[in-house]
Amino acid sequence: MVLIAFSVASIEYLIGENRLVGVNELFDVGQLIPFLVGAFGLVGALVSIVFTGEIFKPRCLVVFKHHLS
Repeated sequence: MVLIAFSVASIEYLIGENRLVGVNELFDVGQLIPFLVGAFGLVGALVSIVFTGEIFKPRCLVVFKHHLS
């Protein structure tokens, strides 16, 4: 999640610094379609996590092939 947020922030920063016109508006096709796909994907993931109880199931944490739990 941090990597995705960093990527979005850096791209928006570059668009602003390079003074590109017309690419940072949400209702342009190039911005609206990825926004809708991401929004529906997020809603679908949250619904499946919350309503199926996945958030409360125990998990086995693995880091560099070592079990932490």
